[in-house]
Amino acid sequence: MVGVTAAPFEAACRVCAPDQLTVMLGALRVRVRVAGPLLAERLFDPLLHLIADEAGAIDLSVDAWSRDEVGLPISPDEPALTVDPASGRAVCRFESADALPRADLARPFQNILLELLHRRGLPAVHAALVAPETEAAGLLLVGPNGSGKSTSTLSAVMDGFGMVGDDCFGIERRGDRFLGHSLYRTCCLTHEARSRFKDLPGPMRFPPGADAFAKGVLTLPMGRMRRSLPVSALVFPDIGPRGGTTRAVGIGAGEGLRRFMPALRFARIFVGEQRQSHYAALTAMVGMLPCFRLDLGGDFTAVPAVLRELAGSLR
Repeated sequence: MVGVTAAPFEAACRVCAPDQLTVMLGALRVRVRVAGPLLAERLFDPLLHLIADEAGAIDLSVDAWSRDEVGLPISPDEPALTVDPASGRAVCRFESADALPRADLARPFQNILLELLHRRGLPAVHAALVAPETEAAGLLLVGPNGSGKSTSTLSAVMDGFGMVGDDCFGIERRGDRFLGHSLYRTCCLTHEARSRFKDLPGPMRFPPGADAFAKGVLTLPMGRMRRSLPVSALVFPDIGPRGGTTRAVGIGAGEGLRRFMPALRFARIFVGEQRQSHYAALTAMVGMLPCFRLDLGGDFTAVPAVLRELAGSLR
């Protein structure tokens, strides 16, 4: 990461007054300013459930602008992203709101936020965190692509569960307790996952040029989101032979640690001691929380009932 070059953003603001959003990520206050109304709408949308008042010290300021909306020329040496971790400011440029890739539609400013969260003791986990509407017991769903994680998560949310996040959110440790803090209200779904549901609870967006079978971004309604939840158990979805029984089976910490590896994918942006501390902070959950394998058997309709019973048993 290099020092911030703010001049292009300030020039963009003289052409187009920026829109501003202040959000809370756990206890961190983040201000986002965007010059370009369409870009602001797209980048703000996944964060709207975390809106905070603007009073209080800002932990991170993220400024962004759209070249197409602002119409300013770009120097060939101008970096698309500059970050100054010491001052807590980042400036980034996007070519166009209509050309955002899937990652930016679903998780805007992800790498910038992951760096901040890591520095503040909130490592980001690649998982989903859900809880039944009447329970505070959050279930952390972890699995690689094709394991049924996203489909299990959406099945639960469609049945009334609340969700902290799918794919990316922060984990805070408080003694022997762990809390998940929301970052985004989006899910990335394959065509196969979408086809399992007659109706979806929110709009789908696709990156430019995507065909009907591409992975898309589902934006969940605000009422389905929780800002934070305690993590009470680790659950590892596992698609088995069709016709099998959907059930939760307790497993040991050794198997749990092996199955937990996909949750550590964001550690790759760090090096050396930072990467090791990221691993250590997240894998501590495996040794301290109960672990379960969620046998799916190809039947996702039973997932909410199984997860609801499991959450009730953790009181």
